[in-house]
Amino acid sequence: MYWSSGALYNSSASTEVTGLPNDTVLYARAYGTTINGLVLDTGNITVTVDYVSPTLYSVAYLENDKWHGWVKVTTNVLEIEGTGTGTYSFIDNKYIDLTSLDSSVTFADNFNLSGDFIVEALGYSVSANKSVITMSGTGLSIVVTFRSGTFDSGELFFAELKESNSGYVLYSNMIAVPSTSDFIHLWIQRKGGMYNLSIANKGVG
Repeated sequence: MYWSSGALYNSSASTEVTGLPNDTVLYARAYGTTINGLVLDTGNITVTVDYVSPTLYSVAYLENDKWHGWVKVTTNVLEIEGTGTGTYSFIDNKYIDLTSLDSSVTFADNFNLSGDFIVEALGYSVSANKSVITMSGTGLSIVVTFRSGTFDSGELFFAELKESNSGYVLYSNMIAVPSTSDFIHLWIQRKGGMYNLSIANKGVG
């Protein structure tokens, strides 16, 4: 590649070269002649091109590689595959039926419970006094159970979170007891060592 800066008369003048391919090693050579006829030649100088991209978090990040004519797609989404145990079945290839007492699904890979995290679950035909999520890791053991109780305003439905290693117990907001066809959204957050827990009735799916 040949690049001409044009005439430069300032002793500290410089020129900017743009459009160099990323992640490559190039050789730069500056050549010129002064107004008094003195020839200047730097010879080949090794130059490493390494662009620093800003750190962005999004579901997908697109990077145009014009030198090769393609777009590089980077995603922050990891596939998490569960392993079922006990008696379970699939419903419409969308849901898994875990209503049997011995049924469960374990997600062991691509799950990171260290530091801050958010876990969400959506299900229907939920019942009280049955654990719905168990999370375990190094120094961590969490069980989330749906509960119901009778209060001044009537029977209400809520979730309970227990961290057995510390004895920490947290209760969610309370909602009306859902029907078997109502979808219940469960939201668990840990931030700075503290937990948030909430549920919502999303209605019939």
